[in-house]
Amino acid sequence: MKTVIKFPILFRAHPGRTAGPKDVLVPYLHEHDVPEVSRSETAVAFKSRKYTLREYDGRLFSHVGKPGSPSADACFGHAFGSEDLRRRPWWIPTRAADKAYVRYAGQPLDNLFYYRLYLDGGEKARETMLWPALTPEYRSHQGGPMNRNEFTFQGLQTKIRDIDADQFHEARNQHAAEADRLIVVDGSYWIETTPPALCVGHAGRMVVELSHLPNWLDRDLARQYFPLNAKEEALEYARRAQGMTEYKYRPIHDLVAASEFTFEDNPLFSFDHAAYSVKRTTFLLGGDLARAMAGSPSLEESMGPTRARAVLQARSAARSCGTDYRAWPDAADLVHDVTEAWTMTGRKPGWAEIPKKRHEFGTMICERAAAMTDALPIVVPANTAWTPAR
Repeated sequence: MKTVIKFPILFRAHPGRTAGPKDVLVPYLHEHDVPEVSRSETAVAFKSRKYTLREYDGRLFSHVGKPGSPSADACFGHAFGSEDLRRRPWWIPTRAADKAYVRYAGQPLDNLFYYRLYLDGGEKARETMLWPALTPEYRSHQGGPMNRNEFTFQGLQTKIRDIDADQFHEARNQHAAEADRLIVVDGSYWIETTPPALCVGHAGRMVVELSHLPNWLDRDLARQYFPLNAKEEALEYARRAQGMTEYKYRPIHDLVAASEFTFEDNPLFSFDHAAYSVKRTTFLLGGDLARAMAGSPSLEESMGPTRARAVLQARSAARSCGTDYRAWPDAADLVHDVTEAWTMTGRKPGWAEIPKKRHEFGTMICERAAAMTDALPIVVPANTAWTPAR
């Protein structure tokens, strides 16, 4: 089924009236032929009163809606969300009163593009720092676009020049890869999704909820993700973190336990949460330190050359992350140096968000990442030149 999707696109170009090139961040209208399959070719992997996951071709899919429905229009018609929507994990409704959040197809790219801009030197990559310089709340008094979603590259072609072709074509390849996550089942769109996860987050006190594993670097480091069969480990983390909040004597707010949620074990629900957490912590803290080093070269001297090198490697790895969390670079060799450098250089604020009692939370986050790294199995690729020991 031919489908037009608005994805964000990020590239360098010269707007024409400025002294130099700028970062262009606008929607791109991508047309994709979404494959159509029969419901009989799929299987239900999870079902609750409000939510269903289907399995097809060894992948999980969640329902978007029929063509022209409000949920499909929201998914395909918006390349950008407001900052709180962009950063919000993809929650799974588990109770009758829960509201099902609409996912827009470009959300992972939206998050990754903003983070890359931050790593490249922007502040917190706010919309007002990019070109076209519009916030989601912008209202034109001259009949122009109402917000960033109304800009498209197609409408800017006559206004820009000197486009970075490599960046542009890389983004177009990412659009095609994201659109390949869609199928049509008996006339309705479904989108491939990451595994469901237990999400332990900080909302004054610690809350356990159900969400999908983010396929971008969620910058709220108090928020941690666990497989569905790791409930005790999730609660252990929640209790440890709860002891640092002002509500430390209150019980954990376990929304999953208070819901109708049940599940059958499924290999598609599993993920290596230790490796995921280690990578995320290392890339976020390393990115913040690399930014701090650029603004204060003396930091490199105080952390030492080995740690400084690890920090720069972490930033490079973070910048290479795509929307497939399974393909994110390994961080096991960097985590000790990065967390030590972050701790010893004053825990500079940056992209990563750490809640109140920042010193205690930051220490716990670093210690946890280091302990997880030490417990990860060592994977050595087979070498055909090896010979048996005698």
